[in-house]
Amino acid sequence: MAERAPGQRDRSEIRQWMVDRFDAAFYRRQLRAAGMTAPPARALKHYLEQGWQDGFDPAPDFSTNAYLEQHAAARAAGCSPFEFHAAIGRFEEYPVVPSRHGRDGEDADQAERVMAEVRALFDEAFYRAQLAETIEGDPLDHYLQHGWRQGLNPSPSFDTAYYLKHNRDVAEAGLNPFLHFVRHGRAERRPTMVVKAEHASLSDPVSPVALVLDDPGVPSNDPAGEFFDPLHYASQLDAAPTGMSLYRHYNEIGWRRGLDPSAAFSTRYYLDTNPEVAAAGINPFQHWVNYGRHEKRPAVAYFRSLTFAPLVSVIVPNFNHARFLPQRFGSIFAQTYRNIELIVLDDASTDDSLAVINRELADCPFPYRTAFNDIGTGNPFRQWERGMEMAKGELIWICESDDYAELDFLERLVPGFAELSVKMALGRIEFCRSDGTPMAGMAGFREAAEPGIWDEPVSRPAAHWFHGAFAKRNIVANVGGCVFRRQAVPPAIWNEASRFRIAGDWYLYIHLLGGGKLAYSPDAVSYFRQHDANTSARNFDKLHYYDECWQVQHEIRRHWLVGANATESFVADLAHQYAHFEVAAEHGPFDARYDPRTLPAEPEPRARHVVIGFLGFETGGGELFPLLLANQLAEDGVPVSLLAVNLTDRNADMVARLDPRVAVYARDDVIAAGPAAFLRRVGAAVVHSHSVLIENLFFERGAMLDQPYVVSMHGSHNLPGGVLDTLLFRALRNVDYWVYTAERNLDVFAGIPLDRDRFLKLPNGMPQDTREGDVSRDSLGIGADAIVFTFVARGIQRKGWRVAVEAFKLLRDRHPEREMHLLMIGEGRSAETAKRLADGAAAIHFLGYQSCINAIYRFSDCALVPTRFEGESFPLCVIQALQEGCPVLGNDVGEIRDMLTSPDGIAGAVTTSIRNTRAFTATVADTMALFLDAAFRERAAALTRAVAGRFSMEKCAATYRDLYDRAIAAHDSTSARGAA
Repeated sequence: MAERAPGQRDRSEIRQWMVDRFDAAFYRRQLRAAGMTAPPARALKHYLEQGWQDGFDPAPDFSTNAYLEQHAAARAAGCSPFEFHAAIGRFEEYPVVPSRHGRDGEDADQAERVMAEVRALFDEAFYRAQLAETIEGDPLDHYLQHGWRQGLNPSPSFDTAYYLKHNRDVAEAGLNPFLHFVRHGRAERRPTMVVKAEHASLSDPVSPVALVLDDPGVPSNDPAGEFFDPLHYASQLDAAPTGMSLYRHYNEIGWRRGLDPSAAFSTRYYLDTNPEVAAAGINPFQHWVNYGRHEKRPAVAYFRSLTFAPLVSVIVPNFNHARFLPQRFGSIFAQTYRNIELIVLDDASTDDSLAVINRELADCPFPYRTAFNDIGTGNPFRQWERGMEMAKGELIWICESDDYAELDFLERLVPGFAELSVKMALGRIEFCRSDGTPMAGMAGFREAAEPGIWDEPVSRPAAHWFHGAFAKRNIVANVGGCVFRRQAVPPAIWNEASRFRIAGDWYLYIHLLGGGKLAYSPDAVSYFRQHDANTSARNFDKLHYYDECWQVQHEIRRHWLVGANATESFVADLAHQYAHFEVAAEHGPFDARYDPRTLPAEPEPRARHVVIGFLGFETGGGELFPLLLANQLAEDGVPVSLLAVNLTDRNADMVARLDPRVAVYARDDVIAAGPAAFLRRVGAAVVHSHSVLIENLFFERGAMLDQPYVVSMHGSHNLPGGVLDTLLFRALRNVDYWVYTAERNLDVFAGIPLDRDRFLKLPNGMPQDTREGDVSRDSLGIGADAIVFTFVARGIQRKGWRVAVEAFKLLRDRHPEREMHLLMIGEGRSAETAKRLADGAAAIHFLGYQSCINAIYRFSDCALVPTRFEGESFPLCVIQALQEGCPVLGNDVGEIRDMLTSPDGIAGAVTTSIRNTRAFTATVADTMALFLDAAFRERAAALTRAVAGRFSMEKCAATYRDLYDRAIAAHDSTSARGAA
């Protein structure tokens, strides 16, 4: 049938035509051949946006360059020739020329020529001198595969780290720097430390410093000036701009070429993650300076780090595998990733395992610890549990003692954990024989789980995996083939896993993954040894094997929605094994024991995935509360993830406070997939937002969500730039419940008729932080009888920084006979202003950010909270003070008065808010004087415990769980009525 004319076709049909004909594997092989070690996950998108401009081909039968050369209309279209042909060329019968790349994706002649040039530039003797150990094989191949990642150099005249530092696009794309230089960098005159050589037609590199010396710089009144780095920008140029400054060159030309104004701003990344900016043709740097940074839009991908190298705890549990231990330890000791600690366990082996272990450990290059049982547990999961209790690393690699892995296994998997949503990384598991030689068999196992995905890297949320492949089969067929984040696994989970004889690892992976991502890499290879003592190979004729697989299916369905295809495939596979191993002869028909209709169709309400949206890991109550709520939900066994607007700026202590069971997704994940698709992919049952910027993210483009949506208002909605006009109405249309802590939170809705049933007033909660602090009275030189006032706030206006300092100075002037001190805790511009006002007063201590506020309140006499902040509602610092028996002097804004009030009085004192700062300061000083009286402090402190009990995080989380259940039930009811 003849194809219809373009006018009769819509964009979706054109897109489908391209999808059907695009060969992703062929395209990625071209990228790999060009030196890209981490090809993009969305290959067609990469080709349509960038790849065609670099001359790559979308399929073996389509040559990009030949098409452009032959058809002027395609050249003028400004889009990829593949897209042009899909929309127009095929109807005009434009001829298509096959790709000159072979089926392997590489032009053989070109590859041979490039590798000859690479080898000519490579200095083998120089390279070997940098290696800590002698290597076998080709040293150039070692550099191309491993050495460049370790920062080694291929010759005295090429600095790997320098090239990556000054060519951020190469670093971010994961390209081999030396290959990129030979293929592209020379022609583009990229900044490098390679000097002129006879075999390369190179000119001397231009010094970035030379380009900057005579540059006029940035206009003094331009706010972008402080963010522009002329040296970094100049490092991307081969000559000084003609007739313009470097800054003007970037703003007029450079950003269109994808150049970066500083190392902290990626032009391409910002355009990719802000499609409305790209569509409008706006200069991304100027947009970020004027708007994006205030809206907390990230300027670089937070997980692109060349320095990410967390400690990996490698756990080797052994029982009677003495003959395999040398190969097992050898494959660990020689790992190219070196930040490792080793934990060796033995479960009362009866062979000579202990002698072999001690002999091997004599050559261990890493710190190690051992734990040998005198009496065996007979259970591998008890050994895994013990190893994880001993582990100190951020990541865990459990290496079964009879298996082994390729030497770059960790090097391939660890970098993926820089992305906080990744909870587990899986490599390519292959069988090997008893003697260690590889053997086939696992490829078919993987393909049966999900065909066509295993040759390329894949990163997906747990919900996506368990909807399909991971529900069909245990794709982590051997624990040594994966690495996962260290986390506290509840005793109940270990106990349940230990009851399994075969499928306990599959059960455990459900809980280790939680709501996070599993990232698969085919280049990280481990081997699963097949020998006569394998437990997994000796149980297919045992009924417990089938019972356990069926039990795991129930557990998966407690948490995730499993697709119909996955269910059918799993049942068919299990039934086939049941028949093949003739289990029915002893235990009866398969259908009589395992009825698919008994498998749950929907996840259990309390095991459904909660996604909590917040600003990010910045200091402040509106950021800390959702983090602590997520921790409590995880402790309660609720699958929970965080969604952060900005992960570029992260307070390390805030990150450290997060329970590792909680995955953290980024704004990028939502932008890439779209709000509705993102929530489907992560399997979200409910969204709980704690920032107006989350509403911006979900509703700015008018999205309608299928999931219930809850908002907790902490003040951000009331600030300038909050939910206004159209966005407010979009939010009202989507939000099921608005939770507020203070009446002032509702000011934003003034004049709007509201359904009051959707607005609930709930208190916040806080777990008590029992850690010891870094400061004390002694360390600060404060006497035991001195009165200590402690002020804690973000360094922003109207939080009370100036008032606290000046009121304290007034109080000291009035009572010079009393020793008193003021502790100022927090960071920001207002903190710096307050420090200048303090004028070096010895009794005023500026402590900056402090990790453990509770520890400071323990030795304080008064928590000073003189805030007049417009968005103040329910300060968490008030709860922290009350938890430690420290009375509070607070201002009457938000809910502070109610927070401090008990039936027997106020746990401190409350001032009246006065707009005039001088008058308010005097009032605060007068009220502070009350705390100089020991009797007053004692009465106020006596009331703190009763008041603090209202703010239990356990109670708060339980209240929110009930609210989630109500929202989900209402949605389910509405959906059922709609279906009817």
